[in-house]
Amino acid sequence: MNTYNIQMVSKLTGISIHTLRAWEKRYQAVVPMRDDSGRRAYNDKELEKLKLLGKICSLGGSIGNLANLKTPELKELMGKFQTSETYEENAPVQVINNEPVDTQKVLNHLLLALQDFKLDIISHELHKLKITMSTKDLAFNVLIPLLQEIGFRVNNNTLTIAQEHALSSIIRFHLGQFVYQNYERKRKKGQIATLATPEGEYHEFGILLASLLCIHHGLSFYYLGANMPASGFVEASKSLGSTILILGTTKSNQFNKTDALDGYISQLINKMDDSQMLLLGGDGNFTLSKYIKDQKFHFISTFQHLDSYIKDLN
Repeated sequence: MNTYNIQMVSKLTGISIHTLRAWEKRYQAVVPMRDDSGRRAYNDKELEKLKLLGKICSLGGSIGNLANLKTPELKELMGKFQTSETYEENAPVQVINNEPVDTQKVLNHLLLALQDFKLDIISHELHKLKITMSTKDLAFNVLIPLLQEIGFRVNNNTLTIAQEHALSSIIRFHLGQFVYQNYERKRKKGQIATLATPEGEYHEFGILLASLLCIHHGLSFYYLGANMPASGFVEASKSLGSTILILGTTKSNQFNKTDALDGYISQLINKMDDSQMLLLGGDGNFTLSKYIKDQKFHFISTFQHLDSYIKDLN
């Protein structure tokens, strides 16, 4: 029988090493043998059970209620979900813990760590949040208020630009993992979204957070990233079969003048097919009255508005 160390099991299941150890210590979900040097050695049956546990937990199951079920029982339970989502052996998982997260405590902890440039602590905390919160809760309850508070503190000089950039790079890394895991999953039938920022706009947190909402609601999407020319955005969207173009904007130097973003929006709408729609969000300067009556154009005023819009698409 094959055996696997904990690093291999983590990669094969998508469950972090920290979580694997916690499941063993707290719930005895899987208690692997140890080799001569004391390292865990998982067998094929244990690996199969962990894959099932990870997938069911990602759908909202509680590890406390699932840990002592046998593999056939877990397969039977998994079958109840297969009508809406196909179980994939090697799909990456997001493990959601039903225990509530004290978000204010988390925010305070992250801010204190940032003040002392303890970037390893910030990264570790974000990793834990990724496997204990839904993507929607992570966006609304942690990331949006955290980024708003960071912006406020930089403006009043209680945090530096260097600290802001350091935090941004860590958040971008962790959110990027969600985005690229999305490409490894089987795509559901239905509408597809593409996400980008305008050419010259490098602030991408808006569309990264929008990606989390797409994941939460099961909307298939492709993340095209920042600084996307209008013609390239439309061309890529058509090639990918996307009917929804999500554009994130900010009041950047590139778009201080209203006519700059107006020109970009006009290019998009003129090149889009009639079956495509543009969802524009953010605080970029443009003339809303020019586009509000166009059936292809939809202005998204807040992330809550976007959340509701994506939910209704399904």
